[in-house]
Amino acid sequence: MSVTPPLPVVKADSGASKHYFRIQDVSLLDNVKSASGPTVFLPNNEALQATKEGNLPIPQLSTNGKKTHIIPTLKNTSLLSLGQLCDDNCTIVLRKPDLQVYKDHKIILKGVRNHADGLWDIVWENISPMTHRANIVVQRQSLRELMAFYHGCAF
Repeated sequence: MSVTPPLPVVKADSGASKHYFRIQDVSLLDNVKSASGPTVFLPNNEALQATKEGNLPIPQLSTNGKKTHIIPTLKNTSLLSLGQLCDDNCTIVLRKPDLQVYKDHKIILKGVRNHADGLWDIVWENISPMTHRANIVVQRQSLRELMAFYHGCAF
């Protein structure tokens, strides 16, 4: 049996000055490289330093709209800056149950309200461009059955 891990969730945050990602979510970004990024201060005045940067895989955004700072010591969740999206000419619609981000009159992001923390959760699958994938576990007794199975899948 195959088990698919849950998709990462990022938080849409009106208080985040830029997009900030945890190191655990780096594989979700494009063009990740070492870079000296901004220092972020937590409410307890602890300073966190960005050491890498990457790009969100959202083709509708400009280079500045995609730019994401990676903070290895960021613990809880990755953050999407609503301000950075607005600066990229996106329109943000926040409603009690959900969030929608528009660019050029098309929805590019959707999220749902998380009533536990009051923020909007965006499931990574709603960010990433659609990709085709298949998950399968094949157990066949003979080469003939296996070839018939693959032939049926491919043609």
